[in-house]
Amino acid sequence: AIYAAGGALLISDKLPLMSEEQIALYKKLFPWTGRAAKPLDLMESFVPGLLDLGYEEGIHTVAFINWGERERTFTLPLDGTHSATEHWTDENLGTVTGEYKITLAPHCSSLVHFKKQ
Repeated sequence: AIYAAGGALLISDKLPLMSEEQIALYKKLFPWTGRAAKPLDLMESFVPGLLDLGYEEGIHTVAFINWGERERTFTLPLDGTHSATEHWTDENLGTVTGEYKITLAPHCSSLVHFKKQ
């Protein structure tokens, strides 16, 4: 949520003592755009959970956040065919055409990068 909001993250770890793996994790936590996401479900949900982070170097990034107590399915319309990758796990989500659907358990989120084919 902080990532999607373009908010500030602070770390107090001693960077010279961190492993490359730990540094790589921190790099993923910091938004590279420096701008807040645009809510796409503002009129459909009390708290927006479908957040458009825009484009960076041809990659469209969208955050899906289930704030609720029940499973929630999100549908994101897409223009054409895209390859999809989950940001936190680097999982290849495959190729999607027309729309992307994801169902999230309560209080779960996913940050997905879409690259047009």
